[in-house]
Amino acid sequence: TEIDTIRVYPLSVGGTLPGDFTICDNANGGVIDLTGYTGDIDHWEFSQDGGATWTNIPNTSDSHLFSDLTDTTIYQVFVESGTCPGVYSSQVTLTLIPGSDAGAITGDTLVCNFENGSPLVVGGYNGSVLDWISSSDTGATYLSTGVSTDSYDFSGLLGYTIYGVIV
Repeated sequence: TEIDTIRVYPLSVGGTLPGDFTICDNANGGVIDLTGYTGDIDHWEFSQDGGATWTNIPNTSDSHLFSDLTDTTIYQVFVESGTCPGVYSSQVTLTLIPGSDAGAITGDTLVCNFENGSPLVVGGYNGSVLDWISSSDTGATYLSTGVSTDSYDFSGLLGYTIYGVIV
């Protein structure tokens, strides 16, 4: 009697990448995870021309680390289960947007004790002004001023004070 062994593989399932998200053009990086797949990861792919052309990434893990992308980028993963035909995962698009830029602060830089100066103004920034901060201990600690506009009126200074803005 002859015995044949038949190996049955489950169908390949490409799995799911996270939903699309935005990344900043001046600093980006993170991890993309593939979930819900069946089979072995053969490789990852990316496209920076809307999916017209794809470049293989020799990564066979279920996570991919990205950093310093300079264009909107689409990722997908190719998965194969045994001898079953391989399939692609869902795609995730990382859309590049302009990142925050703190700009520059202008205004009086020298005033006498208790003298009011002209308002400090932040210009050339990209993003939203979240808070003006100040330090009277040469930058060791900063305190919130609670002001979230593009200008800050200071008054009654008793000594050396550093001002900054969080954008």
